[in-house]
Amino acid sequence: MTKMGRSMVKGAFLNRRTVLTHSLLILSLLAALLSVVWAPWTQSQAGASITVVRNSINGHFYEAVYVPEGITWDDAKAAAELRAIPYARGHLATINTRGENDFIVSNFPQVFGSPGYWLGGYQAPESTGAGEGWRWVTRETFYYQNWSQGEPNDSNGNEDVLQFALDGYWNDAARTDKDVKGFVVEYDTPIRIGPTIVINPGEGPIDFRNDETIPVAILSVSGLDATKDIDRTSLTFGRTGHDARPSICTDIDVNGDGFLDLLCHFSTRETGFQEGDTVGVLRGQTTYLIPILSRGPISFVPGSLGDTTPPIVSASVNGALGENDWHISNVEISWSVSDPDSDITSAFGCETITVAADT
Repeated sequence: MTKMGRSMVKGAFLNRRTVLTHSLLILSLLAALLSVVWAPWTQSQAGASITVVRNSINGHFYEAVYVPEGITWDDAKAAAELRAIPYARGHLATINTRGENDFIVSNFPQVFGSPGYWLGGYQAPESTGAGEGWRWVTRETFYYQNWSQGEPNDSNGNEDVLQFALDGYWNDAARTDKDVKGFVVEYDTPIRIGPTIVINPGEGPIDFRNDETIPVAILSVSGLDATKDIDRTSLTFGRTGHDARPSICTDIDVNGDGFLDLLCHFSTRETGFQEGDTVGVLRGQTTYLIPILSRGPISFVPGSLGDTTPPIVSASVNGALGENDWHISNVEISWSVSDPDSDITSAFGCETITVAADT
Protein backbone atom coordinates (compact mmCIF):
# COMPACT_ATOMS: atom_id res chain seq x y z
CA MET A 1 0.00 0.00 0.00
CA THR A 2 1.28 3.51 -0.80
CA LYS A 3 1.94 6.14 1.87
CA MET A 4 -1.08 8.11 0.74
CA GLY A 5 -3.40 5.20 1.47
CA ARG A 6 -1.88 4.12 4.87
CA SER A 7 -3.05 5.04 7.94
CA MET A 8 4.26 9.41 60.49
CA VAL A 9 5.69 6.83 62.88
CA LYS A 10 6.28 7.51 66.60
CA GLY A 11 9.52 8.40 68.34
CA ALA A 12 12.58 8.05 66.17
CA PHE A 13 10.65 8.55 62.94
CA LEU A 14 9.26 11.97 63.87
CA ASN A 15 12.65 13.54 63.25
CA ARG A 16 12.54 13.77 59.47
CA ARG A 17 15.50 14.45 57.31
CA THR A 18 15.54 15.89 53.84
CA VAL A 19 15.02 13.15 51.31
CA LEU A 20 15.22 13.57 47.59
CA THR A 21 11.98 12.67 45.87
CA HIS A 22 12.13 9.29 44.22
CA SER A 23 13.17 9.95 40.65
CA LEU A 24 11.22 8.25 37.90
CA LEU A 25 13.15 5.81 35.83
CA ILE A 26 13.99 7.49 32.53
CA LEU A 27 13.85 5.00 29.72
CA SER A 28 14.96 5.75 26.18
CA LEU A 29 15.97 3.90 23.07
CA LEU A 30 16.68 6.83 20.82
CA ALA A 31 17.55 10.37 21.81
CA ALA A 32 14.26 11.48 20.33
CA LEU A 33 12.03 9.15 22.34
CA LEU A 34 9.95 10.70 25.06
CA SER A 35 10.83 10.25 28.72
CA VAL A 36 8.55 8.00 30.71
CA VAL A 37 6.30 10.14 32.92
CA TRP A 38 3.23 8.52 34.38
CA ALA A 39 1.31 11.68 35.10
CA PRO A 40 -0.43 13.21 32.08
CA TRP A 41 1.78 15.51 30.06
CA THR A 42 1.36 17.61 26.94
CA GLN A 43 3.45 17.30 23.81
CA SER A 44 2.85 20.41 21.77
CA GLN A 45 3.83 18.80 18.50
CA ALA A 46 1.41 15.98 19.12
CA GLY A 47 -1.47 18.39 19.56
CA ALA A 48 -2.91 16.35 22.45
CA SER A 49 -2.22 15.20 25.98
CA ILE A 50 -0.83 11.69 26.25
CA THR A 51 -1.65 9.54 29.26
CA VAL A 52 -2.09 5.94 30.32
CA VAL A 53 -5.72 4.84 30.10
CA ARG A 54 -7.30 1.71 31.60
CA ASN A 55 -9.64 -0.54 29.66
CA SER A 56 -12.22 -1.71 32.20
CA ILE A 57 -13.12 -4.74 30.08
CA ASN A 58 -9.76 -6.51 30.20
CA GLY A 59 -8.07 -4.48 32.96
CA HIS A 60 -5.14 -3.57 30.70
CA PHE A 61 -3.66 -0.09 30.30
CA TYR A 62 -2.84 1.61 27.02
CA GLU A 63 -0.70 4.52 25.92
CA ALA A 64 -0.10 6.21 22.58
CA VAL A 65 3.51 7.41 22.31
CA TYR A 66 4.19 10.22 19.87
CA VAL A 67 7.59 10.32 18.14
CA PRO A 68 7.73 13.50 16.02
CA GLU A 69 10.68 12.48 13.87
CA GLY A 70 9.32 9.03 13.19
CA ILE A 71 10.30 5.54 14.31
CA THR A 72 10.63 2.12 12.71
CA TRP A 73 8.59 -0.87 13.84
CA ASP A 74 11.57 -2.68 15.40
CA ASP A 75 12.63 0.43 17.33
CA ALA A 76 9.05 0.98 18.46
CA LYS A 77 8.83 -2.63 19.65
CA ALA A 78 12.04 -2.24 21.68
CA ALA A 79 10.91 1.11 23.12
CA ALA A 80 7.51 -0.26 24.11
CA GLU A 81 9.11 -3.15 25.97
CA LEU A 82 11.22 -0.71 27.99
CA ARG A 83 8.22 1.23 29.21
CA ALA A 84 6.56 0.32 32.50
CA ILE A 85 3.93 1.21 35.04
CA PRO A 86 4.05 -0.23 38.57
CA TYR A 87 4.13 -4.02 38.31
CA ALA A 88 3.56 -4.13 34.57
CA ARG A 89 5.87 -3.96 31.54
CA GLY A 90 4.71 -2.65 28.21
CA HIS A 91 4.65 -4.11 24.71
CA LEU A 92 3.30 -3.02 21.36
CA ALA A 93 -0.45 -3.27 21.61
CA THR A 94 -2.19 -6.46 20.54
CA ILE A 95 -5.87 -6.40 19.60
CA ASN A 96 -8.02 -9.47 20.12
CA THR A 97 -11.56 -8.08 19.91
CA ARG A 98 -13.51 -5.37 18.15
CA GLY A 99 -14.12 -3.78 21.54
CA GLU A 100 -10.39 -3.52 22.22
CA ASN A 101 -9.82 -1.94 18.82
CA ASP A 102 -12.63 0.57 19.38
CA PHE A 103 -11.28 1.38 22.86
CA ILE A 104 -7.88 2.35 21.47
CA VAL A 105 -9.30 4.34 18.57
CA SER A 106 -11.78 6.25 20.75
CA ASN A 107 -9.23 7.10 23.46
CA PHE A 108 -6.31 7.83 21.14
CA PRO A 109 -7.67 9.27 17.87
CA GLN A 110 -4.16 10.36 16.93
CA VAL A 111 -3.14 6.74 16.30
CA PHE A 112 -4.85 6.42 12.95
CA GLY A 113 -3.73 8.71 10.17
CA SER A 114 -1.36 8.78 7.28
CA PRO A 115 0.55 6.86 8.38
CA GLY A 116 -1.02 5.31 11.49
CA TYR A 117 0.77 4.25 14.68
CA TRP A 118 2.52 0.90 15.01
CA LEU A 119 0.81 -2.12 16.58
CA GLY A 120 2.26 -5.42 17.83
CA GLY A 121 1.45 -7.55 14.82
CA TYR A 122 4.02 -9.05 12.46
CA GLN A 123 4.26 -11.69 9.76
CA ALA A 124 6.32 -14.83 10.16
CA PRO A 125 9.42 -14.76 7.90
CA GLU A 126 8.45 -17.99 6.15
CA SER A 127 5.02 -16.67 5.14
CA THR A 128 4.38 -16.49 1.40
CA GLY A 129 0.97 -14.83 1.07
CA ALA A 130 0.08 -11.31 2.25
CA GLY A 131 -2.55 -12.60 4.65
CA GLU A 132 -0.67 -15.62 5.98
CA GLY A 133 1.38 -16.17 9.12
CA TRP A 134 0.38 -13.08 11.09
CA ARG A 135 1.32 -13.15 14.78
CA TRP A 136 1.25 -10.96 17.87
CA VAL A 137 4.41 -10.05 19.77
CA THR A 138 2.85 -11.60 22.89
CA ARG A 139 2.32 -14.94 21.07
CA GLU A 140 -1.43 -14.58 21.42
CA THR A 141 -3.46 -16.17 18.65
CA PHE A 142 -4.05 -13.81 15.73
CA TYR A 143 -7.72 -14.72 15.38
CA TYR A 144 -9.36 -11.29 15.37
CA GLN A 145 -8.54 -9.27 12.25
CA ASN A 146 -9.59 -5.76 11.29
CA TRP A 147 -7.94 -5.09 7.95
CA SER A 148 -8.75 -2.03 5.92
CA GLN A 149 -10.30 -2.73 2.54
CA GLY A 150 -7.77 -4.34 0.21
CA GLU A 151 -5.34 -5.09 3.01
CA PRO A 152 -3.03 -6.76 3.66
CA ASN A 153 -1.52 -6.48 0.22
CA ASP A 154 2.25 -6.73 0.86
CA SER A 155 2.93 -3.77 -1.41
CA ASN A 156 6.52 -3.81 -2.72
CA GLY A 157 6.90 -7.28 -1.21
CA ASN A 158 8.23 -6.05 2.15
CA GLU A 159 5.16 -5.22 4.23
CA ASP A 160 5.24 -7.62 7.16
CA VAL A 161 4.29 -5.55 10.24
CA LEU A 162 1.06 -3.98 11.47
CA GLN A 163 -0.11 -0.39 11.84
CA PHE A 164 -3.38 1.49 12.04
CA ALA A 165 -4.84 2.81 8.81
CA LEU A 166 -6.72 6.04 8.17
CA ASP A 167 -10.10 4.74 9.26
CA GLY A 168 -9.12 2.90 12.44
CA TYR A 169 -8.73 -0.35 10.55
CA TRP A 170 -5.37 -2.06 9.93
CA ASN A 171 -2.68 -1.91 7.30
CA ASP A 172 0.44 -3.96 6.60
CA ALA A 173 3.59 -1.87 6.28
CA ALA A 174 7.35 -2.11 5.91
CA ARG A 175 9.13 -2.44 9.25
CA THR A 176 11.86 -0.05 8.09
CA ASP A 177 9.40 2.79 7.44
CA LYS A 178 10.41 5.72 9.62
CA ASP A 179 7.59 8.02 8.57
CA VAL A 180 5.38 6.51 11.27
CA LYS A 181 5.08 9.06 14.09
CA GLY A 182 4.31 6.84 17.03
CA PHE A 183 3.23 3.52 18.51
CA VAL A 184 0.58 2.11 20.84
CA VAL A 185 1.73 0.49 24.11
CA GLU A 186 -0.27 -2.04 26.10
CA TYR A 187 0.38 -2.98 29.73
CA ASP A 188 -0.89 -6.39 30.84
CA THR A 189 -1.48 -5.83 34.55
CA PRO A 190 -1.40 -8.62 37.14
CA ILE A 191 -4.52 -9.74 38.99
CA ARG A 192 -3.14 -8.21 42.19
CA ILE A 193 0.14 -7.02 43.69
CA GLY A 194 1.65 -7.30 47.17
CA PRO A 195 3.92 -4.38 48.07
CA THR A 196 6.10 -4.83 51.16
CA ILE A 197 4.55 -3.46 54.35
CA VAL A 198 6.07 -2.85 57.79
CA ILE A 199 3.65 -2.78 60.71
CA ASN A 200 4.47 -0.48 63.65
CA PRO A 201 7.92 0.36 62.23
CA GLY A 202 10.65 1.19 64.72
CA GLU A 203 8.56 0.15 67.71
CA GLY A 204 8.00 -2.99 69.75
CA PRO A 205 4.82 -4.97 70.30
CA ILE A 206 1.55 -3.07 70.04
CA ASP A 207 -0.36 -2.38 73.25
CA PHE A 208 -3.95 -2.85 72.17
CA ARG A 209 -5.22 -1.11 75.31
CA ASN A 210 -3.15 2.07 75.09
CA ASP A 211 -2.02 2.56 71.47
CA GLU A 212 -4.73 4.55 69.71
CA THR A 213 -3.47 3.76 66.20
CA ILE A 214 -1.36 1.16 64.43
CA PRO A 215 1.06 2.62 61.87
CA VAL A 216 1.60 0.66 58.66
CA ALA A 217 4.30 1.60 56.16
CA ILE A 218 4.05 0.70 52.47
CA LEU A 219 7.61 0.69 51.20
CA SER A 220 8.64 2.29 47.92
CA VAL A 221 11.00 0.36 45.68
CA SER A 222 12.35 0.85 42.19
CA GLY A 223 9.30 0.86 39.95
CA LEU A 224 6.81 1.61 42.74
CA ASP A 225 6.52 5.03 44.38
CA ALA A 226 4.13 4.26 47.23
CA THR A 227 3.46 7.96 47.83
CA LYS A 228 2.13 8.39 44.29
CA ASP A 229 1.16 4.94 43.04
CA ILE A 230 -1.03 3.86 45.99
CA ASP A 231 -4.62 5.08 46.26
CA ARG A 232 -4.73 6.08 49.94
CA THR A 233 -8.51 6.33 50.04
CA SER A 234 -8.82 2.66 49.08
CA LEU A 235 -6.72 1.24 51.94
CA THR A 236 -8.08 -0.94 54.71
CA PHE A 237 -6.07 -2.82 57.34
CA GLY A 238 -6.57 -5.26 60.16
CA ARG A 239 -7.21 -8.91 60.93
CA THR A 240 -8.87 -9.62 57.57
CA GLY A 241 -7.82 -6.57 55.56
CA HIS A 242 -11.42 -5.33 55.43
CA ASP A 243 -11.33 -3.68 58.85
CA ALA A 244 -10.01 -0.16 59.56
CA ARG A 245 -9.50 2.76 57.18
CA PRO A 246 -6.56 5.12 57.66
CA SER A 247 -7.05 8.17 59.84
CA ILE A 248 -3.99 9.86 58.33
CA CYS A 249 -1.27 9.06 55.80
CA THR A 250 2.10 10.80 55.46
CA ASP A 251 5.13 10.55 53.19
CA ILE A 252 8.30 9.59 55.07
CA ASP A 253 11.41 7.49 54.45
CA VAL A 254 10.71 4.75 56.97
CA ASN A 255 13.61 2.40 56.22
CA GLY A 256 16.28 4.96 55.29
CA ASP A 257 16.81 3.80 51.71
CA GLY A 258 16.32 7.24 50.18
CA PHE A 259 12.81 6.53 48.89
CA LEU A 260 9.78 8.19 50.47
CA ASP A 261 7.38 5.56 51.78
CA LEU A 262 3.69 5.83 52.55
CA LEU A 263 2.92 5.64 56.29
CA CYS A 264 -0.73 5.29 57.28
CA HIS A 265 -2.28 5.09 60.76
CA PHE A 266 -5.27 2.86 61.46
CA SER A 267 -7.51 2.95 64.54
CA THR A 268 -6.36 0.14 66.82
CA ARG A 269 -9.87 -0.67 68.01
CA GLU A 270 -11.20 -0.97 64.46
CA THR A 271 -8.60 -3.45 63.25
CA GLY A 272 -10.39 -6.42 64.80
CA PHE A 273 -7.28 -8.26 65.99
CA GLN A 274 -7.73 -11.09 68.47
CA GLU A 275 -5.54 -12.87 70.97
CA GLY A 276 -3.01 -15.02 69.13
CA ASP A 277 -3.01 -13.07 65.85
CA THR A 278 0.46 -12.70 64.33
CA VAL A 279 -0.31 -11.34 60.84
CA GLY A 280 -1.83 -8.07 59.69
CA VAL A 281 -3.50 -7.73 56.28
CA LEU A 282 -3.59 -4.62 54.07
CA ARG A 283 -5.94 -4.26 51.11
CA GLY A 284 -6.54 -1.52 48.58
CA GLN A 285 -5.57 -0.60 45.05
CA THR A 286 -3.02 1.41 43.12
CA THR A 287 -3.82 4.61 41.27
CA TYR A 288 -3.85 2.35 38.21
CA LEU A 289 -6.70 0.36 39.83
CA ILE A 290 -4.56 -2.74 40.38
CA PRO A 291 -5.74 -4.54 43.55
CA ILE A 292 -3.36 -4.71 46.52
CA LEU A 293 -3.12 -7.54 49.04
CA SER A 294 -0.17 -7.47 51.46
CA ARG A 295 0.57 -9.25 54.71
CA GLY A 296 3.05 -8.43 57.44
CA PRO A 297 4.05 -9.76 60.86
CA ILE A 298 2.44 -8.13 63.89
CA SER A 299 2.90 -8.63 67.64
CA PHE A 300 1.02 -7.42 70.71
CA VAL A 301 1.79 -6.88 74.37
CA PRO A 302 0.72 -10.13 76.03
CA GLY A 303 -2.82 -9.96 77.34
CA SER A 304 -3.56 -6.57 75.80
CA LEU A 305 -5.91 -7.97 73.18
CA GLY A 306 -8.38 -9.51 75.59
CA ASP A 307 -8.97 -10.74 79.13
CA THR A 308 -8.29 -14.37 79.84
CA THR A 309 -9.64 -14.28 83.44
CA PRO A 310 -12.75 -12.60 84.92
CA PRO A 311 -12.37 -9.34 86.84
CA ILE A 312 -12.06 -9.51 90.66
CA VAL A 313 -14.54 -7.43 92.66
CA SER A 314 -13.60 -6.79 96.33
CA ALA A 315 -16.06 -5.19 98.77
CA SER A 316 -15.41 -3.67 102.20
CA VAL A 317 -17.97 -2.67 104.88
CA ASN A 318 -16.74 -0.63 107.85
CA GLY A 319 -18.74 0.36 110.92
CA ALA A 320 -19.37 -0.40 114.61
CA LEU A 321 -21.12 -3.69 115.21
CA GLY A 322 -23.72 -4.33 117.92
CA GLU A 323 -25.85 -7.29 118.83
CA ASN A 324 -26.43 -9.90 116.16
CA ASP A 325 -23.72 -8.21 114.04
CA TRP A 326 -25.94 -5.27 113.29
CA HIS A 327 -24.14 -2.05 112.66
CA ILE A 328 -24.82 0.60 115.26
CA SER A 329 -22.96 3.49 113.56
CA ASN A 330 -22.62 5.05 110.17
CA VAL A 331 -21.39 2.45 107.72
CA GLU A 332 -18.83 3.08 104.97
CA ILE A 333 -19.13 0.74 102.01
CA SER A 334 -16.36 0.56 99.43
CA TRP A 335 -15.28 -1.83 96.73
CA SER A 336 -12.67 -2.20 94.03
CA VAL A 337 -12.31 -4.00 90.70
CA SER A 338 -9.08 -5.46 89.40
CA ASP A 339 -8.29 -7.34 86.18
CA PRO A 340 -5.08 -9.41 85.90
CA ASP A 341 -5.05 -8.95 82.11
CA SER A 342 -5.30 -5.18 82.12
CA ASP A 343 -4.24 -2.09 84.00
CA ILE A 344 -7.71 -1.60 85.47
CA THR A 345 -7.76 -1.25 89.29
CA SER A 346 -11.01 0.67 89.69
CA ALA A 347 -13.84 2.03 87.62
CA PHE A 348 -16.45 4.75 87.77
CA GLY A 349 -19.07 3.85 90.37
CA CYS A 350 -16.64 2.36 92.87
CA GLU A 351 -16.59 5.42 95.10
CA THR A 352 -17.01 4.91 98.86
CA ILE A 353 -20.50 5.63 100.12
CA THR A 354 -21.78 6.21 103.68
CA VAL A 355 -25.01 4.75 105.05
CA ALA A 356 -26.32 6.66 108.04
CA ALA A 357 -26.91 4.78 111.27
CA ASP A 358 -30.63 5.55 111.28
CA THR A 359 -31.26 4.15 107.79
